[in-house]
Amino acid sequence: MNKGLIVDTNILISGLVTPSGDIAKLILRDLKQYELISPQFLFDELINKHQKIIKVTGYDNSELKEMIYHFTKRI
Repeated sequence: MNKGLIVDTNILISGLVTPSGDIAKLILRDLKQYELISPQFLFDELINKHQKIIKVTGYDNSELKEMIYHFTKRI
């Protein structure tokens, strides 16, 4: 059985804001041997902070959706 790691909203948003940073690399590449776990409200928080993330990152709506998909497909 794989070991699990809990991912909270702040970690995920950090990866979204800096997709070439260390946290993004950990989530997308380096932690593949772990099962990533989060509470359901992580997704609710992403929805609530959607516009703020767009403002900070400069992504358009579809770019952000694509990034969120890549980060959350393993959770």
